[in-house]
Amino acid sequence: MIYRLPLPVRIFHWLWTGKQLPKFVQRYPGGGREMVRTAPQKRQKKFNPDNFEPIVIGGGQVEEVKEVVLFSIIEDDGTRTDYLIPNKVRFSLTLEAGEKITELGDVQAGYWMLKQLIGASNFDALKKSDKLEKEQFDRIVELASKIVLGESEGKAQ
Repeated sequence: MIYRLPLPVRIFHWLWTGKQLPKFVQRYPGGGREMVRTAPQKRQKKFNPDNFEPIVIGGGQVEEVKEVVLFSIIEDDGTRTDYLIPNKVRFSLTLEAGEKITELGDVQAGYWMLKQLIGASNFDALKKSDKLEKEQFDRIVELASKIVLGESEGKAQ
């Protein structure tokens, strides 16, 4: 049977827990289990090729891309070299990273992504640094993945 929950019950639950209850609850006799039934969804319009308007990629204003320091290496003589990356990358790099993750796995895709982001010569400088520690490298890869994949994906890795 489908029961409509009274408004005062839904309001009390929302005030008490901070979560809203659905309008309808379906109960199964005998089992005591409950299944939430969502409100009916609005019907989506069917695709009409006559009214189709293509999505135009490019041609808009080009945003100025700022560069930020991803890491710095201090040499034995005290000189400091900053390695810069763009704070915003092209979205096609994100799509390529998604492909590499499915093809190669997380670790190899992380190396590929970092090499694409900072460039091969900067990646070699990072690779040849004697003072690089594992925690520092993990932070560099995490920041690079946040820039390429976005904030939510960066937390998952």
